[in-house]
Formats: sequence, C-alpha cells, structure tokens
Amino acid sequence: MHVLLGVAKNIQIRNVPNEVHEVYKRRAAAAGKSLQEYLLADLTAQAGRPTMQEVLDRIATRKGGRITGAEAAEMVRDERDARSWRPTLPSPRCSTLPC
Repeated sequence: MHVLLGVAKNIQIRNVPNEVHEVYKRRAAAAGKSLQEYLLADLTAQAGRPTMQEVLDRIATRKGGRITGAEAAEMVRDERDARSWRPTLPSPRCSTLPC
C-alpha cells in the first residue's frame, strides 16, 4: 500500500450497483491486480488530476492581462487572416494540382 502523507485512510463505498462492480472487477483482473489495488490506483490517478473548477480557480489567480473569449477568438482570426501564405486547393473539377 502506498502512503503519501501520514497514515493511510480507508474509504468504504456502499450500494455500488452490480454492473459497476462487475466492470471494475473485470478491469482489475485484466490489469493483473486485486480489486482493491485497481481501485486505489484509479482513485490516486483521479486525485492527481485537477477538477475544472480547480483549473479555473488557478487561472483566476494568475496575474496579467484579461481578455474575453470573444476578444481572443477575434485576435486568433486576425492573426490567421494576416498570414502571407494561403494553401492552394484544387478546383472541385480537378483531382490534381496544377489545374
């Protein structure tokens, strides 16, 4: 068992639907792990990923400019429009370049 900080804690989940239990049991067996080992690894991985709210909270604390999504989209469009190159696409009547 992995102990990251201090004493390990136990979690008990009641009323797990049979279908969910069977899915995790199959996945654990396929991974060559016990159900407990598999679930612990899954919970540990899940805990290591921030939630959307955690990401948004972290973004809100950053210093710097603030622009709206619409302003960002407009800036991207302007930048794309300013590119000097344009891909040459074949005419719908042509199957190869040049036409």
